[in-house]
Amino acid sequence: MDFNAQLARILEPIKTRIRVLAQRAILSLIDDDNPIQLVQVEILKGEVKGRIERLQNYGFTGVPPIEGEAVVLNFGGNRENALVLIAENSKYRKRGLKSGEVAVYDKNGSFILLKANGDIAINPAGKVYLGAETLAATAGVVTGECLCAFTGAPHPDKSSKIFAKKAP
Repeated sequence: MDFNAQLARILEPIKTRIRVLAQRAILSLIDDDNPIQLVQVEILKGEVKGRIERLQNYGFTGVPPIEGEAVVLNFGGNRENALVLIAENSKYRKRGLKSGEVAVYDKNGSFILLKANGDIAINPAGKVYLGAETLAATAGVVTGECLCAFTGAPHPDKSSKIFAKKAP
């Protein structure tokens, strides 16, 4: 056997591990009843892998709609040591944001948009709850000043207002 053939044979397992470090997948099941969310994905045509942990950013959690896209990371190229890092369903993603804007959204069309100019847009598909109170999503009715999240006192420059009214 010549040197090139021997080298190719030796390097093949390494090349395979590198190729499968990160893979695209389609979400097929999600189990949100555990400390870490578990998902089942279809990685290759017809290849289904289940009970893969899906990590989420602290303070944010969600259950993406089935048939969304995911990125699976296989640590060390080992497909038995997988983790889903990103999950999305582009069918429902809020589009048209400007540079610096952030949105939280769902499949029903509800969203909270932190706008580039500092405004916050809240667009519910259903009711809005503030504690035990139900608020109607009717703009133009000022019900109070925003309070500082740290001190509980009214916002120092008194510029922030809540625009909603109590639902009937």
